[in-house]
This record gives sequence, C-alpha cells and structure tokens, in this order.
Amino acid sequence: ISARTKYEPQYPGEVSKWKIQAFLEVQRQLDSEIITNLISLGDSNFEMDAVHVMGKEFSQALIKTIKFRENPSPEELLKQLELVSQKFARIVENARNLKIGLERKWVGGPQQG
Repeated sequence: ISARTKYEPQYPGEVSKWKIQAFLEVQRQLDSEIITNLISLGDSNFEMDAVHVMGKEFSQALIKTIKFRENPSPEELLKQLELVSQKFARIVENARNLKIGLERKWVGGPQQG
C-alpha cells in the first residue's frame, strides 16, 4: 500500500495520518484475536507511530520497530538491510516488544580537534 497515494488526497500534508490509515487498512485484513507479531521497518517516526496505533487493534500484539537512518547513502542503506536480514529471525522469535535504532557509527582513528 502506498500511504501517500491512497491517503494524501484525504489528509493533505498529514504524513502521520497517511501512515496510520495505511497500517489500519492492513490490520483490518488480519484476525485481531490471534497473537500477532507486528514489525515496522522505516526511516521515519511516522511508521513507528503507526504500528503502535495498529497494535492497539489486536488483543495480543508484540510490537517491534526497526528505525533506519534518515537519508542514508545507498551503501548505508544496503548495510542496514543486510544487518536486519541477518538478525530478522531473532527479531521475529523474540517474545517481547522491541525498539531497535540503527545509528551512524564513526569508524576511524582518533578525532582531531
């Protein structure tokens, strides 16, 4: 679902509402009575907020958010995707809520000031 395409006309300029509506649209297609593992991956807080709203619609939901860096280079994005791919089974199997943030890490020698 493209949140922008589907919900921008209804909520002009309100990205948070687009995302929430898109997540709720997916939720309506699922059984809200089963134990649910909701995993949101994205580079903005809009996705993180929307999955929490969606989670309230389930009787039992584990909410796991993975926040990518905003505006990454193509190389950084690839590294983030590879890392999540390697750890995805562990994330899914973890029986608790998770909040994961992927941050830039400076690698190199001592900084000079």
